[in-house]
Amino acid sequence: MRKPKLIDLVGNNAVPDTIKHMLIKISESNREATLADVLSMYTKERAIVFTDTKREASELAMSKLLPGAEALHGDFTQAHREQILAAFKAGKIKTLVTTDVASRGIDVPNVDIVIQYRVRRSRKRETRSSIAATDAP
Repeated sequence: MRKPKLIDLVGNNAVPDTIKHMLIKISESNREATLADVLSMYTKERAIVFTDTKREASELAMSKLLPGAEALHGDFTQAHREQILAAFKAGKIKTLVTTDVASRGIDVPNVDIVIQYRVRRSRKRETRSSIAATDAP
């Protein structure tokens, strides 16, 4: 490459003022119940919960503590993923439990809260996922 140019679409990775981060320390045995409590307190229209594994996304979406939740991950066909996203955008699904597959280039308005179910190893990835899924006023 001759004279490559850097195109920075994210800037300095600063978190916009419209996004607030909160950390809740909990024991593993209370993790799922706490997730349900946080979702009930902060969700009016839509919530996205990021998990690290497809298995965890599926298990959480089927949990009795998260009624109406739906899993979205790479084991689904592209057509099925698009169908789930369309239902989420239309408000038919209140909580989307997903792996990073949903943080890549989607635009979902009116997301009340984005939760990272487990602390990630890379803070840069966490901020990017949160920004991608959050509607700025």
